[in-house]
Amino acid sequence: MVGTTALIIIVGLIIYLLFYFTHGKYLERKVVRADPSRETPAKRFYDGVDYVPANKYVLYGHHFASIAGAGPIVGPALALAWGWLPTLLWVWFGNVFIGVVHDYLSLMSSVRYDGRSIGWIAGRLMSRRAFFVFNAYIWFSLYLVIAVFIVVVSVLFSRIPGSATAALLLMAFAVITGMLMYRTRLGFRGGTIVGVILVIVAIITGIYVPCSLSYHSWVVILAIYCIVAASNLSGYYYNLETT
Repeated sequence: MVGTTALIIIVGLIIYLLFYFTHGKYLERKVVRADPSRETPAKRFYDGVDYVPANKYVLYGHHFASIAGAGPIVGPALALAWGWLPTLLWVWFGNVFIGVVHDYLSLMSSVRYDGRSIGWIAGRLMSRRAFFVFNAYIWFSLYLVIAVFIVVVSVLFSRIPGSATAALLLMAFAVITGMLMYRTRLGFRGGTIVGVILVIVAIITGIYVPCSLSYHSWVVILAIYCIVAASNLSGYYYNLETT
């Protein structure tokens, strides 16, 4: 079993490296024509709230977490229906020819249009009707994704209460780590070391101090959390304090 897993990982890495230096470079140089000398919106419109330059490793972590989030859900579901080989082929080549193209081009399009959303860009380049249609699609897609994640995470938290404790602590520790990185002399490296230690603390705390709630309680809590997290309250209070 270990040998098979290692082989799958090695094959996946070889495929990704091969297409990174061929397919990926083609997208970068011929399609997007990326230019490192051009300032991003985070620098040109820096306001300390919505436009803030991020450390490239932190930014990579955020983007990786975003695109990998649905993998644990979709992958096993495909495997149950079609078997593991079609699933692996879908993951490997779907990432290269669909995921990479979608994520990279949408990200760079946003950078070229001052950090605007893809829905706004569609309206600008196509028509006002495209703006409403695209945003409606995005709204319903996100609605479905949030619903699935609430169900999955609620099941996890209710069955393994320690994971709930660890997750709640990680949210608080993430804020602490960010402040250490950007507002103290520890910087990125020091903040990362402290962050790793805090992750270990969160896991150990979850083992000994489980947060036991019912499935339906977690559904309500996570739904409220999604609303609050998406409402940009930090920017709202920042604007109140500076006006």
